[in-house]
Amino acid sequence: MTVFAVDSSSLSASAAVIRDGAVIAESFANVGLTHSETLLPICDEVFKRACLTPAEIDYFAVTSGPGSFTGLRIGMGVVKGLAFASKKPCVSVPTFEALAFGMLGTARTVVATSDARRERVYCAQFSCEKGIERLSEDGILTLDELGESLLGKSVVFVGDAADICYNYLRERLDCVKVCGSQKLLRAGSVGIAALSHIEAGDVLTADELVPSYVQLPSAEINLRRKLEN
Repeated sequence: MTVFAVDSSSLSASAAVIRDGAVIAESFANVGLTHSETLLPICDEVFKRACLTPAEIDYFAVTSGPGSFTGLRIGMGVVKGLAFASKKPCVSVPTFEALAFGMLGTARTVVATSDARRERVYCAQFSCEKGIERLSEDGILTLDELGESLLGKSVVFVGDAADICYNYLRERLDCVKVCGSQKLLRAGSVGIAALSHIEAGDVLTADELVPSYVQLPSAEINLRRKLEN
């Protein structure tokens, strides 16, 4: 079984091919360019490295959120196009679940994070020592609320808000952070996470792929307010 996975949910963008449970090709970029500029070239590079065409892929996987509203739409747009053209099914992978798969074997509670600004973060907690067990639903919390929810736990922060959380909470908690580019999500983890969804029959058509927002985009919130008034 061959899975092509894409992520553009945060600051970085990546794509990967997973064959029979192993990552055989992956490309990752975090160079400050917009995902509309980087994602398609990254996908082309990964197909070339794997010596595959879209028609040879069995499933297309993509992160569904939470994350950057624009980034999620770009990633889903790319996967929808590939899946439509090749008539293949899709897998929607929650962003934080994919981050957790990158931390398999970790004894500490894994706190997957993304910056929601104004001293708030999107977050979810996982146990990853012996497989992936979700300990909380995706949510948006202030840094103080997150700290209260983690009292008494040994935790590791991962994701694009790992530095923010660690710097704010390190004097209150038994916590560490994943450093450098390793804290950011890679498409290889998205593809590995997708395998359990495929095994469970949790697959979609390209038409059924939709982003999962913890909070509506500000433009949509403003539009609804105008319509209500």
